[in-house]
Amino acid sequence: MFFKNAGKVLLAAVIACGFAFMGTRADCSDSKVYTIRIGSISSEAIPEVRAAYEFKKEIEKSSGGRIKVEVFPNGALGGDRQMAEAVSLGTLDMVLTTTSALTTYEPKFGILDMPFAFSDAQAAFKAVDGELGQYLNKELERSAGMVNLGYMLNGVRHMVNSKRPINAPSDLAGLKMRVMESPVYIGLFKALGANPTPMSFTEVYTSLQQKTIDGFEVSANFMVEMKFYDVQKYYSLTGHTVSFLVAAMNKNKFDKLPSDLQKMVAASAKKWFVDYQRKVSLSEDAGYIKQLKSHGMSVNGITPENHAKFVKAVQPVYAEFEKKLGKDVFVLLKKYQ
Repeated sequence: MFFKNAGKVLLAAVIACGFAFMGTRADCSDSKVYTIRIGSISSEAIPEVRAAYEFKKEIEKSSGGRIKVEVFPNGALGGDRQMAEAVSLGTLDMVLTTTSALTTYEPKFGILDMPFAFSDAQAAFKAVDGELGQYLNKELERSAGMVNLGYMLNGVRHMVNSKRPINAPSDLAGLKMRVMESPVYIGLFKALGANPTPMSFTEVYTSLQQKTIDGFEVSANFMVEMKFYDVQKYYSLTGHTVSFLVAAMNKNKFDKLPSDLQKMVAASAKKWFVDYQRKVSLSEDAGYIKQLKSHGMSVNGITPENHAKFVKAVQPVYAEFEKKLGKDVFVLLKKYQ
């Protein structure tokens, strides 16, 4: 009787494993729970953090509890560079960070910071989803031990300050402007006559309050969600950069996941960090501009004539960084311009 019952139990286990294999589990012997900790400097209202919570919900369900996701927004684990370093070292699993923060590990990511590189966000998407993005992903794995699970839209970046509207490059003369800790951004604002001040994003609001900087550059969603309208006056739609974030995961952590979980993570990351995040970011942008006006900010556009002046003023930046980053990456960029 014992052997008869044991046979039934064994048969049931085999059948269960078979169904699990056809569903979400590739290895029934693997009952380990994998935790993925995700850090971001953004608030819960920003699209990439909203995407992270959707990613968490979907992955925990589709993995049958084999993956647990913890999300840490609002810079709880540090600034972009600190979290990127933690992911590279393996003390943090994933970071939603600017491509600028990755230039410490792979300077060629600076190509995405080049001013006026893309005509619009759609042109930029083709670049990061195409050869240019694939090239940078390989370099990131090699130099930093990170897997890029998707390029997210950090927004079309515009200039903001407390002194005056920016209509032409000459209006930037002498302004102390916070920039991301990226050589390209520093070079850009030097070329435009400003005084660039590299600074972690987590320090910007206080620095504006204390007037240690005059302004900075940022997308409209951050202006609203972080309430920068309380400490700034002029928002100028320069559109100088289409900025990206990456969902960068420690490569060793990703590689240690069973193959079925790797596929789940990659598919869910594309769904939420790429498709959803980009769609939401683009659809909400116009509404954010209206909100800035309703909060009393002065918002101005740039005429075609003045836009041409900006483009001409930054040409030395292209010459400088083609030497620093290499001609190969600029050849790839030009395919999408």
